[in-house]
Amino acid sequence: MSRKRYGNYGEHPELLLQLEISYTDGSSTIVVSDEQWKATWDGPIVSSSIYDGEHYDARRQIANWEPVKANSDLGTAHLAPKPFAPIRVTQTLDVKEIVSFR
Repeated sequence: MSRKRYGNYGEHPELLLQLEISYTDGSSTIVVSDEQWKATWDGPIVSSSIYDGEHYDARRQIANWEPVKANSDLGTAHLAPKPFAPIRVTQTLDVKEIVSFR
């Protein structure tokens, strides 16, 4: 991406992703991060922080999508599933009240 940003996560944010989706009919889909992905710095999210929340400017439109840089040389990095049980529905709660503020 041409426009540089600096912050807690460096000049070039990186993501290594493999999402495996299993459907109830037995079929599955795998989504991976690759050169087909696009990204932009030009959008309504001005900043985002785990501590300070997100600054969102709704006047800004998402623009200037560019292909991401894919790096097949991962060195020692590899994808491994987390050692936790998968997320499953264990309980469904009924709505108790809907409150509208105007």
